[in-house]
Amino acid sequence: MKVVTSTLLAICIISTLARFYIRLVLQHQFSIDDFFLILGVGCIVCAIGTVYVVLDGLYLGVAMMSGDAEVLSKIPPNWLEITYHYHKMVTISGLLTWAAIVCVKMSFLFFFRKLIERIHVMIVYWWIILAFTIATSLYGFSTVVVTCPYFNTLKICEFPTHMY
Repeated sequence: MKVVTSTLLAICIISTLARFYIRLVLQHQFSIDDFFLILGVGCIVCAIGTVYVVLDGLYLGVAMMSGDAEVLSKIPPNWLEITYHYHKMVTISGLLTWAAIVCVKMSFLFFFRKLIERIHVMIVYWWIILAFTIATSLYGFSTVVVTCPYFNTLKICEFPTHMY
């Protein structure tokens, strides 16, 4: 997992740096779509870094669910604290990942805004798409927390029985 994610993150960073080289060095321009892209890259780097820090918590949880006696005998005594910390960090990572997606969407929207600024009908469509993007973004942020809002309680270990 780390190799694939790191490779894709490296491609993301290299392509972003290439874009900014073209925008700043060759074109001598910087606009709001560039700002959103910088913010998005920063969010995804932080999200992936956060996951890497707490990846052991994921492996611990999977090992505990396996039910193997040998694995269960090696579980650290502070497993509950590790689980709580993992839950918080994964939620933060989910929010940062969603923020990166929203930032890239906004970057595209503001980039295309410059291309259609003289066509009134397209500007109306642009505003509709902007409102829709903001609404879906707020929904996306809320689902990261609403799906499991219980922090530092044993409720994070419970699974709803009505779903199975």
